[in-house]
Amino acid sequence: MKPFLVIAVLGAATACSPEDTGRESAALSDSGMSAMAGSADASISAAAAHLISDSGIGPFQPGLSLGEFRERAADRLTRYDPYYRVDLSALCVEEDAILHVCGLVAFDEIESDTAEVRLVVTDNAAYRTAEGVGPGARVSDVVDIYGPATLYFSYNNEAREYVEFANGPENVVFRAASAEVEQFAGFYDLGAGSEYFETTTYRPGTQIGSVEVHAPTIP
Repeated sequence: MKPFLVIAVLGAATACSPEDTGRESAALSDSGMSAMAGSADASISAAAAHLISDSGIGPFQPGLSLGEFRERAADRLTRYDPYYRVDLSALCVEEDAILHVCGLVAFDEIESDTAEVRLVVTDNAAYRTAEGVGPGARVSDVVDIYGPATLYFSYNNEAREYVEFANGPENVVFRAASAEVEQFAGFYDLGAGSEYFETTTYRPGTQIGSVEVHAPTIP
């Protein structure tokens, strides 16, 4: 059974990774070695802060309280939206007017520190899985990493369209986004008379619009 989750697509940009500049051949002083070690630690920290995994997005995880979620935002701006989606409110983390991650909770007009984060979502292309997959990635490219893709939607879930990869990471759900005007990225037989539809064919250039991580399903 494919999961149906509530996520927003606000668009995605393409993230660039720094190119290897080569190794220095000269001997390093102790201070130089310390500086390099500090730089490596900072690089690892930055990567971890933007890692999408089966347990969360960076330091943000489902299962946290809204108060804990806000604490992990540190000095970044947080904004509470009680009407984020039907039946869901969200606390979103922003930096320099750029949206980073949102933690979704059961609908409540009043923000509560004790509310449990049900799932976390991002449409920011700076966030990637260990294999380099994130918002803005082309579905046709991700197939080479995670295997064949199936796109699906349900009218009972407000026709939000998702994409599932045969070998994708657990607890991670991808939402499809098409650059074209059509409502769906996938090609569906809408005359089938069902409320649920799926397909393995989709428009060229279809991208991942956003990524969501939710708590593991308890058997």
